[in-house]
Amino acid sequence: MTIHKNNPAKGTSMLEIEAKIIGIDKKKIEERLRKLGAHKVFDGIIDANIYDFPNKSIQSRKELLRLRLEGKKAVLTYKARAKGTSDKQAKQRNEYEVEVSDFRTMQKILEHIGVQSEGKSHHYVKHRTSYHLGKTHIEIDTLTLPVQVPTYLEIEAPSIKEIQRVAHLLGYGPEDCKAWTMRDVLVHYHKKF
Repeated sequence: MTIHKNNPAKGTSMLEIEAKIIGIDKKKIEERLRKLGAHKVFDGIIDANIYDFPNKSIQSRKELLRLRLEGKKAVLTYKARAKGTSDKQAKQRNEYEVEVSDFRTMQKILEHIGVQSEGKSHHYVKHRTSYHLGKTHIEIDTLTLPVQVPTYLEIEAPSIKEIQRVAHLLGYGPEDCKAWTMRDVLVHYHKKF
């Protein structure tokens, strides 16, 4: 989920700074979040497709084109590498996002311009519970498709320092924060991705 001030129906552009913490205890994290005064903002299913050209040119640049349903809301996102940013504890990308009115029609548009969503690592379904704590977004994700993996946490904040502060409040250190993509999570648990 993206931190932005703009209206998502009109589109947003921002620097995404995010870290994942794997293998968490969801119940324990939610208890801590409630004690910290975090507000639950979403609890539902995310159904996402990752698109690329047949020559894998998007993936080869370590970028991402994604169309997903967040509950009933359809969102098209492009994540581009942020120049001059590199950190092992947080992933940093320029993110461009727009809400679209019709998920199926957007799928057809993408297919007609030559991008494809093929293979088991290009489609995923997860249950997401989202919280806001100040300007920080905390996502608790349980992936169910293409394979099941242990529940993990995403912390997205305006800075790496803030990610580490929130991780600490939730009982984790900087060494637990990983600059991973969804594919990295899949590879970690299932080497064949």
